[in-house]
Amino acid sequence: MADRIDFGTKDDWARVHDAYGPATKAREDLKNLMSPFPGTRDKAVWNLYGNLFHQGGRFRATRKAVPVLYDVLARPDCPSKPFILRYLVALAHGYAEEFLPFGVDASTHAAALQAQSDGDGPAVEFYCDPDLALDIYDLVQARRVELAPHAADADPAVAVCAMYAAAWLAADDPDARAAIAARAQDSAADVRRSAWSCWALAERAVGLRDRLDALAPWLAADDPVDRFAAAVASVEADTVEALGPALLAGLGAWPVPKGDDALSKALRETWGLLPSVATGLIRRHVRAPTDAWLAIHEAALAKVADLSKLAIVADLLRFVLPRQTRGGFKGIASADLTPHQRRALRAVVEHGVWLDEGSFLNFTELLKNFGLPQDRDSLRVYAEE
Repeated sequence: MADRIDFGTKDDWARVHDAYGPATKAREDLKNLMSPFPGTRDKAVWNLYGNLFHQGGRFRATRKAVPVLYDVLARPDCPSKPFILRYLVALAHGYAEEFLPFGVDASTHAAALQAQSDGDGPAVEFYCDPDLALDIYDLVQARRVELAPHAADADPAVAVCAMYAAAWLAADDPDARAAIAARAQDSAADVRRSAWSCWALAERAVGLRDRLDALAPWLAADDPVDRFAAAVASVEADTVEALGPALLAGLGAWPVPKGDDALSKALRETWGLLPSVATGLIRRHVRAPTDAWLAIHEAALAKVADLSKLAIVADLLRFVLPRQTRGGFKGIASADLTPHQRRALRAVVEHGVWLDEGSFLNFTELLKNFGLPQDRDSLRVYAEE
C-alpha cells in the first residue's frame, strides 16, 4: 500500500540534507512508517527524530518530508498515526531549550519567527534557520485541517494524539475545537481526560473563553483525576486558592502511564501538559507566588515524566525569579532569596531531570538560562539558607 504514496527518489533525497549530511535514509524511513512490523517502524521513528528533528533542529530534508508525512497519515491502513501526529507538532514548533524559560506561544510562534527573520524581533529559533523554520511551520499549517478528523478514530492512541496536534496547530479553528469537545464526554477515561487537557492547551494558546457546559458534572465526579482534568479545562478561578484543592487532589491520584505502547506514550504527552497548562492559566489571576501555587508545582513535578517536567520547571522559575528589562533572567545572591524562591528551588532539586551522570542536557541549559547552578549539589547548597 505504501508504494502508492510519492516518496520521491533516492536522488531527490540526496540533494537535501538532514542533521548528518545528504538525507539518503529519509526516503526509506518514511516508507517504513507503513511497515507491518513494529520493530521496523520503531527504527524509522528513531531515525526520523534523530536525523530530521535533531535536538530540535530542522533541515531542508525536514521540509521535504512534511507533505509525505501528511500523505502517509491519510492512509486508512497507516499504523504510525500516533507518531506522525505528534511529530508534525514538533516539526512546526521545535523545542529549543533556550526559549523554554519564556514559554512557547503557539498562536504567535509564526509571527515571532517572521520577526526574527526580518531582524525586527528577538531570537525564538536557535537550531534552525528562521526562514526554514517558518517554511516548515507554514507547510504543516497548510494541511492542518487534516489533523482534527483523526480525533474520532476508534484507536484511543490515534484519537489522543490527534487532539494534541489540533490543540497545538489549529486551536483557532472551530472545527478542531469541536473535534476535541466531542471526545470530552467519552466513556474511555484516558480519551476523556486527554480531551480536557488539549482543550485547556488550546485555551492557553489563543485565549479562548468557550466553555463546555457538559464539563459541569465532571467537576463533581467521584474520581479526583476526572475532577482535576475538568477543572483545568474550565478554569475561571479568581485566585489559585479557589482551584488549588481540586488540582492537588487530582495530582495526588493521577496514575502516570508507564508502558511503551502507543497509548501510554500519547497519554504521557497529553497528561503531562495538564500541570503546566493549569499553572499557566492560574497565573492569569496570581500576582505573586503563593503557598498553594507552589504546592501545585511540587505535586506536578513529583508525578510527571521527565520531558514534561521541563515546561513545569520553566513556568515555576519564570514566575519566582526576577526578569531583566531585555527579557533575560538575572542572578540573585543565595542570601537574598525569598522563602518562596527557596521553596521553588528545593522542588527543582528534589524533582528535576537529574540523571546518574549529572542531568539531562536540555534541563541543564534551562537552569543556565535562569542564571542557576547546573548540578544538583550546587543548586541544593544555593537554595539553602
